[in-house]
Amino acid sequence: MLDDDEPQDSEHARVAAGPGWALAYHGAYEFAGAEAVRELPGGDAWMDVVERTPADERHLAVHAGHCVELNEEDRAAWDAGGHVMVRDATLTGTPDEVRRHLEALGARGVTEIVYQPCGPDTRSELERFHVAAAGVAASV
Repeated sequence: MLDDDEPQDSEHARVAAGPGWALAYHGAYEFAGAEAVRELPGGDAWMDVVERTPADERHLAVHAGHCVELNEEDRAAWDAGGHVMVRDATLTGTPDEVRRHLEALGARGVTEIVYQPCGPDTRSELERFHVAAAGVAASV
């Protein structure tokens, strides 16, 4: 959850939304390979770090910190501009943006979402999400 005036490349966004955002790179690599990753913003930087690891160890290296924190590859992609797709790859945004997104999902028939708070203050992340999502289920 971003504050109303918070840029999506803030340190808070990196630690709170980054682990979910990184799944775009992890999934592209696992299911479509290196060239698919290179097409993503920051993908060349991500692959450059991956390719420094011996091929038989890459799967484990790529998934270090998976869904919890950014690993070296993920940080390289974020810093190389990959953060521009954090709103597209995750449900990240201001409280109003997240609420509207949840309402749109509900209107399309979605009845469940997966939410994983990340970063050093998961309690605050949960509280922020709760405020944004309050009343959405009742309205759809």
